[in-house]
Amino acid sequence: MKSPSKLLIGMRTALVLVLIMQCACSPAVRSIRELPNPKRPVWVDHPPRQSETLYFVGVKTSAETIEEGRDAAMKNALSKISDYLGCKVESTFEEHTTDIKQQVKHKITTSSNTIICGAELADLYAEKLVRLQGDVKIENCNVYVLVSLAKAEILRYVKQQEMTAREKAGRAYDFYLKGLNLEKEKKYHDARGLYLEAVRLLDEIGDSTTILSQATRDGGELMPVLRTRLKQVEKRLSRVMLSIKLNVAPSTYDAFTPGLVSALSKDGFSVVDKEPAWEIRGEAGLRECTSFMNAFLCYAEGNVSAIRIPDREIAIVVPFKAKGFHRIRRQAELNALSEAGFEVGTELVKMLLEQEEKDLNPAGR
Repeated sequence: MKSPSKLLIGMRTALVLVLIMQCACSPAVRSIRELPNPKRPVWVDHPPRQSETLYFVGVKTSAETIEEGRDAAMKNALSKISDYLGCKVESTFEEHTTDIKQQVKHKITTSSNTIICGAELADLYAEKLVRLQGDVKIENCNVYVLVSLAKAEILRYVKQQEMTAREKAGRAYDFYLKGLNLEKEKKYHDARGLYLEAVRLLDEIGDSTTILSQATRDGGELMPVLRTRLKQVEKRLSRVMLSIKLNVAPSTYDAFTPGLVSALSKDGFSVVDKEPAWEIRGEAGLRECTSFMNAFLCYAEGNVSAIRIPDREIAIVVPFKAKGFHRIRRQAELNALSEAGFEVGTELVKMLLEQEEKDLNPAGR
């Protein structure tokens, strides 16, 4: 009887022989490259260089058809033009077929809606690759396109972009100046809206835009100045003044307000005595207190409203009813008032932030 080790060696040897026989019997895989032209164009690897024209090579490998490969290669070339111009482009093209050649004219629409016309298909080269495996035939294509773009078109585009950038920068600076005047008038909501619009305009033209003026003093960029003003305005808009009437015993006065202040401060609002952006006005009191299972259950009720200081408009109203539970009645009252203060503050913050969002994005804007 053979040992286990000899049996294992024999099994491995048999497996190797089977694999070798399968490989020998499998049909050979052959790849055939069919070239439409005997010579691969030089521009495929080395685009032409001319004083008045730029050339870009687009490539698509393993395309199912030449037409599919051409379209994908054109998109690849446009992507390279996009990288060259430093902006994203979209392209639409119209095909004009003649007996001599096919030209594809492109309209390249930039993110600023500036249109560059004149990108053309200067040449096309395709290789058909055929893979044969037994009776199975797999075909695909490598397609190369040469796209030309006149430098005059790029120069025109750059000049137009500069004009657009200057116009937007000028508008941003005007918004900045108007915002400063509104701050002096304590119209912080309106000032913030103008500053945000100015930031949006500068974002569209890039961070490199510099506006020099006496207002910046050091001749720096306008964007950092705007962001500083926005921070200052946000601080102003987060200032609230409390005018709460408490219909409770003097011993419970300090129970309601701390919870309210805590909730407001948690989300960045500060309670001040002067120059607020909002006045929080209302009243709170203890409405009922009953005994329950050797303890007391008390309710604090009332309502508060948020008044916008510039126009004295009541923008928010929050009614409330909170409960407190304790075996000692006074502590149950304190718990109810404290809970009411925090609940009111939490709801006020939520509604104040929603109101700020509405102010920044009014309907139809």
